[in-house]
Amino acid sequence: MSSGLAPEVAAEAAEDFLSRLELFAGLPEQLIARIVPMLRPFDAGAGTMLFRQGDPGGRMFAIEHGLVEVAAHLPGERDMRLATLGPGELVGELSLVNGGRRTASVRMLQDTAGYTIDARAFELLRGDLSPGALELSRRLSEIAVGRVRRAYARLMERLGGGEEAARPWAGPGGIGEVGPERGESAYLSRLLFFRDFEIEQIPTVLTGMRRLAMPRGALLRDDGERPDALLLVLRGAVEVTIRGSGMAARVLLAGPGRAAGHLGVMDDDVSIGVFRARERSIVLEVPRDRIGEFELDPRPAAQRFVRALYQDVVRALEQAERPLARMAASGKGH
Repeated sequence: MSSGLAPEVAAEAAEDFLSRLELFAGLPEQLIARIVPMLRPFDAGAGTMLFRQGDPGGRMFAIEHGLVEVAAHLPGERDMRLATLGPGELVGELSLVNGGRRTASVRMLQDTAGYTIDARAFELLRGDLSPGALELSRRLSEIAVGRVRRAYARLMERLGGGEEAARPWAGPGGIGEVGPERGESAYLSRLLFFRDFEIEQIPTVLTGMRRLAMPRGALLRDDGERPDALLLVLRGAVEVTIRGSGMAARVLLAGPGRAAGHLGVMDDDVSIGVFRARERSIVLEVPRDRIGEFELDPRPAAQRFVRALYQDVVRALEQAERPLARMAASGKGH
């Protein structure tokens, strides 16, 4: 897209546009000025597909003019409209956190124009570990956590209120604290969460965190609690289920190297769902205040932990959207 403006005028307009977006509002002017050269303009006519479900991610779009439709393709050759977005709104922003495949398709409802930024450029920005760059990453994680919460709330509504379905058998025994295993760092370095760590960084970030061992069926967290810690699965698996009137849906199955319990720890509300050990498991408790410390800590180990956590939130969102899509496709829960 050619604006016909001098480069400095076009840059000034882009900077003004960015500063008015919620994601970037209030960030240091120096950071905004660094982002502007990374932007690329885009425009497309009504009816054009911006991207399709299943396409590779890795690029965010900011809409300056126009209107787009976000839709998910469901089993049975059906499409479900998820949102209609217009000026000042973002599309695909979570691909800056976790790349992956597009989970929905975006089509232009009107002639639409704006700016796009590539995830690789965003990585360069995050690499300087300035307070502004760390804050921008934290805001993206807030968006992801908010979407997880809304997905859980929609599912709870579809399942219906009233008396809950009977809770599953709790299994024998209880939950007890255990120490680190011999060779733990080498084992953890092979898990998804720690794959980008140097092996010597792992014990540094885990210092002081409790490891809990539990039998199959053990209840870790109940619906409506205000938890103090995230649960990072080291061995076994943790299942999160939302239950309604005679119906239930699993929204998360976290195996080794995945986390459970983002809600209520990474935002200021209560937890949603019933958390149980799917099998004999060991989980690491990551305290809420420790996450906050890592988010402000520019040291590489802390930032690798934060990045892995943010990526895990996006994976949790993708998993939470699956039962909603299945219910929509089958017509259940209306």
